[in-house]
Amino acid sequence: MPRLRSGTLIAILPGALACAVFAHGPEQRARPALDAPSVWREAERETLGDHVRLTDPAMFARAGEAYFDKDMKRIIFQAVPRGDWDSGASAEHYSMYVATITRDERGLPSGLRDIVRVSPDHSANTCGWFHPRDTWSVLFGSTIVEPAKQAASGYQRSSRDYVWQFPEEMEIVEVRLPGAPPIERGIAIKDSCFSPMINPRPMTQRTLFAREGYDAECSWSSDGRFVLYVNVKPGTKEGDIFVHDTETGAHHALVTAPGYDGGPFFSRDGEFITYRSDRVGNDLLQVFVAKLAFENGVPTGIEWEREVTANEHVNWAPYWSKDGKWVAYSTSEVGHTNYEVFLIESNTGDQALPASELARKRITHTAGFDGLPVFSEDGRWMMWTSQRLSDTDAPDANPGSQVWCARRRE
Repeated sequence: MPRLRSGTLIAILPGALACAVFAHGPEQRARPALDAPSVWREAERETLGDHVRLTDPAMFARAGEAYFDKDMKRIIFQAVPRGDWDSGASAEHYSMYVATITRDERGLPSGLRDIVRVSPDHSANTCGWFHPRDTWSVLFGSTIVEPAKQAASGYQRSSRDYVWQFPEEMEIVEVRLPGAPPIERGIAIKDSCFSPMINPRPMTQRTLFAREGYDAECSWSSDGRFVLYVNVKPGTKEGDIFVHDTETGAHHALVTAPGYDGGPFFSRDGEFITYRSDRVGNDLLQVFVAKLAFENGVPTGIEWEREVTANEHVNWAPYWSKDGKWVAYSTSEVGHTNYEVFLIESNTGDQALPASELARKRITHTAGFDGLPVFSEDGRWMMWTSQRLSDTDAPDANPGSQVWCARRRE
């Protein structure tokens, strides 16, 4: 990561996709004993409620880095399926899936249905995103074919270094979902449905653009015109943040500092971006925000950049609150085997504040990994990746990393 960014789950999920998309997160070596649901529910009663595990460990060996559509009716997520129900999916890398959220009698999220793989057979994929206006289109990074290199990626505790694989096959693709008219200049790809769909049509896919090196960690602006993404030049580990103008085809460099800058997201108003960086070279990651500079309405650079975190921890996968005043992020502050979600002031006011003076609050409270937080369009729900136990799990169960959702209580 996804996703660190969105790179993402490599560090979080043992044996996860060996792909930089998980340049978003640090690798865990040991799985701690997980808290019982009664323990974490009580610990989180002031921050989260109505918890539900959306992905099923019986279906997915690991799943994560999920994002809502605008109406909170569907999610897009990456996962490795369990068993043979999706024979075209890679057993080593993450495939990309779209699913509809089911609701209980109270109207609260209860699970998923109509789970459809939207990525090509045997490909490695990361960082999915729904188009803000075209409900039929999604965006994600994909190798399209099986990647040639299989080297492990993640945070190497033995060497205190971040080692990521950046497959040069990885490009940003747009996919038109089943049941939609074909995408212009797209090619048909096979769908893989776990649940039957009404009058499904073949999906269509097109590569958004082709640049030298690794391209991923992508998302659309709120109007759908601009695509924020990360490019890693061949033979390097230097990740830079760019924006692509879908109207003109132009690419503009936004953040080109030394090291890996990645996991970027636009704020809702399109005036700022947030991301994480390892530019200091001290085996840590920090969260940043930047105010965009515009020319004729097109973001072409940044006016200023500010630290949101500056500490001795690994901080990554930042995501904006609805009002842009806060940023949620994942951090090793509690421990490298117990990543948690925190909320911190975004530092986007008229005057920059030292990161140490920004107000912050811990959101998740359970053993194991909690990270990659995102919010629904109305800001009332948080979705994230967690290793926690559910009420139906045995005390000694190992559900792996799965997608969770809960209502915010603040």
